Amino acid sequence: MTRFITKVDPSGLFSKLPGQIYGMYEVHTSIRARTVATPPNRSDARKRIALSEDQLLAAEKRYLAGETLRTVASTLGIGRPRLASLFRERGLRVRRLSPTDAEVNEMIYRYERGESLARIGTKLGFHANTIRTRLLEHGIETRDTHGRER
Repeated sequence: MTRFITKVDPSGLFSKLPGQIYGMYEVHTSIRARTVATPPNRSDARKRIALSEDQLLAAEKRYLAGETLRTVASTLGIGRPRLASLFRERGLRVRRLSPTDAEVNEMIYRYERGESLARIGTKLGFHANTIRTRLLEHGIETRDTHGRER
């Protein structure tokens, strides 16, 4: 049991304070009495899941069929970056990657030879807007899509 020392307050300014102080004391003791759960062992949480060749082939088929990298990775129990690196190691091109310098040079070469943005994108595996963006970044002026003079 806790005892509070009370002082005489002739003006009445602090008359409500002892109740508030006692309430804070009760909250503080209830917080201190709580037990803290020990965190799980981090080494167990970071164990790498070994994937078999069959699992990788099935994941590759699903990814090539149009599923996102995130959904395929979550069903395997691994992270998206790890699955992407596994695919790259196997020679599979991961979608939504930036084109390499060699691919940009190929885009410029094909565009200057008269191919359309859509045709270049189909052949190289990029969207036409990506082709256009890379051409503009390298100072290549794009043609008008309707053949008008600029």
